[in-house]
Amino acid sequence: MRTSFFRACVIAAVVALLAACAQQQHRPAPAPVVEDSKRPVTAPTPTPTPPPPPKAKPKPKPVAPATPKPENDADVTPVPAPPPAPAPEGIDRTQVGYYFDTLQGRLRQSGDPAIVVTRTDGHIAVDITERVHFHGDEASLPSIDCAALAPIAKALVEYKMTRIVADVGVEGSDAAALSSAKSHAGAITKCLTESGIASHRLGVREVTMPAPRTVLRIEPIVK
Repeated sequence: MRTSFFRACVIAAVVALLAACAQQQHRPAPAPVVEDSKRPVTAPTPTPTPPPPPKAKPKPKPVAPATPKPENDADVTPVPAPPPAPAPEGIDRTQVGYYFDTLQGRLRQSGDPAIVVTRTDGHIAVDITERVHFHGDEASLPSIDCAALAPIAKALVEYKMTRIVADVGVEGSDAAALSSAKSHAGAITKCLTESGIASHRLGVREVTMPAPRTVLRIEPIVK
């Protein structure tokens, strides 16, 4: 009896298995998915860009040390340094010869035959006796005579390393003659100053001569 029951169970199981296989074979295959052309196509999600690396912070500048205050904690005004000493004014002794050679040539370019330019004993003499004329003890040179000295004054303005002394010769050594000579020399230096020559380069001298003469004595300013 047990054998019959066991066979019946096996047969039932085989039948059930065959029925399941038959259903599996007759199940319709899924329809292929057809993409709808009207359906909007979703764009692919972009890959996020990583953020840039943080910039390096600049190093802080070193703090300058504080200037110590004086003990009395009072404001002190710094004393300015003295200006540098000016270079000595003048020409080198080795350059005096060339300097005076060129100056002498410039003075002779005036072209005035009444003005005689000579050079002796390391200085230049410009004889203007025949060019300037005084009437009495005049303190000013007549304008026509002052204008005649303009070419001489122009050259002397350019050649700054020179000193000009107005030698005014007089006959005799009495007080009246010397006073007259000094007045005439002052009139000449005034004319030269108005022509642009610095007053500190000018001087006067009264000279006793057999005959009155007026000469501009030009000397070098040497370092």
